[in-house]
Amino acid sequence: MLRFFVLKGLKAKEIYEQLLEVYKESSPLKRTVEFWAGESNRGRARLEDDPREGRTKTATTAEIIEQYFTRRITYEKAVWKVSATHVNNSTKTGSKTNFSA
Repeated sequence: MLRFFVLKGLKAKEIYEQLLEVYKESSPLKRTVEFWAGESNRGRARLEDDPREGRTKTATTAEIIEQYFTRRITYEKAVWKVSATHVNNSTKTGSKTNFSA
């Protein structure tokens, strides 16, 4: 929609005022409209980031989420078991751990 206004010849201030009139509190900030109007004037037609070298995109899939939570639950169970074993052994031997210096 912003590109449409730019192609019509409207300036960023005019675009912002029209958006504010229609969308009220939900309209984008004036600075945001200025930025994207400028980008549009420079020929940018997409809102997506341009492709670049470096780290590849990460994907969030049900499988990846499941793997994360499975590892986390396994880790938390292991910590709990170690803690429970330590408490049980301390109670059986009557020893107390003194954490104060």
